[in-house]
Amino acid sequence: QKQKPSVTPQKPEKMDFSWRGIVEKLQADYAPLVGSLVTQIRPEEVTDQSLKLKYIKGLRSERELQNQLSEALQKTFGRRFNISLNGESTSETLAETYAREGEERKIRALKLPDVQKILDAFPGSEVLKVNATKK
Repeated sequence: QKQKPSVTPQKPEKMDFSWRGIVEKLQADYAPLVGSLVTQIRPEEVTDQSLKLKYIKGLRSERELQNQLSEALQKTFGRRFNISLNGESTSETLAETYAREGEERKIRALKLPDVQKILDAFPGSEVLKVNATKK
């Protein structure tokens, strides 16, 4: 009698239901939409079932953005999310978050002794950008 190979069931991928996690999950299939989500949306409250978002005027209208996001979430996660999208907010867009994080990385890098040695060896040189590493 043939033995069946032992198969260890894979654990389902744990989804990051932060605004960043959701947008990054949509990136591969909805790049043009993600461009607008990064620059036109300020997240207020994000859960695995609902999104409370603030809209910033831009390339896509509020209605267009809400409809496209709703469709993308339905296709990506296989279910509907309750989406509330309206007026101004004080929270950061992802574009603002990325820019702030980039500046923070640059400041930390400039404090490293090895970086200072390199900058001292090349007068007039400067650090333009410090890329993030994937976690």
